[in-house]
Amino acid sequence: MFEVSELKSLAAESSLILIGEPVDDPDVNGGSIVFVKATGQEPASVPGLIAKFSKKLNEKGWPVKIVGPNQGEKQIGTFVGAAIKARLPDIELDLTVAAGLGKIAIWVDLPLEPSAEEKTEINSVIQNFLSQLGFKDQIVRFKTEKNYPSPTACLRVLRRNAPCSPETLTQLLQLPGFDPMTVNEVRRLLDTARRKGQVIRRGDGKYIMSLQGLMNLGSSRDRFSPDISRALALRRLGA
Repeated sequence: MFEVSELKSLAAESSLILIGEPVDDPDVNGGSIVFVKATGQEPASVPGLIAKFSKKLNEKGWPVKIVGPNQGEKQIGTFVGAAIKARLPDIELDLTVAAGLGKIAIWVDLPLEPSAEEKTEINSVIQNFLSQLGFKDQIVRFKTEKNYPSPTACLRVLRRNAPCSPETLTQLLQLPGFDPMTVNEVRRLLDTARRKGQVIRRGDGKYIMSLQGLMNLGSSRDRFSPDISRALALRRLGA
């Protein structure tokens, strides 16, 4: 069995750096998986450096799999999955990975609902490794979770369509890429916003933005900017 310090030395001899600690390979008894990166090297030379490192490991007889940088979503998923199994060996899960342009999203599919502690642990492992891989823009979702528009996004839709009843706003919030919200969930969102002074409930039961709410929202050029939100909402209503 190898020492981590020895592994790091062999990697350094091949102009590579280990990211994080080795994790158990779930497919090989006594095996490990390491993720490496090269610093100050041309991208074209990295495969050769990894091959050099792999040869050194084979000569030592160490059952170590190497996962290099930018080797695809499948390998990232394998590596992160192994890291989770190392911390939570009894957890069974499937990971779906989508990465590109410095952004990455991972969907975690579990056959059983995890405890709050397990969820926190899984999140911690994933975010730690993604950060070490250089992904600053991360999305980690459990498939049992609902993907709702953020409260700010909801209020931006209200701003462009006010005055709105909770029922109308619920319909306007059926946006592409998001799970549908129920009327009761929208009512709770509006009630919270009202207590914060962001919206005002009129006598007819319809809601409008308060001055404070309008100032908090400011302006935006993303998909929930006023014009885009209004266009999406109108399209959903068939207007």
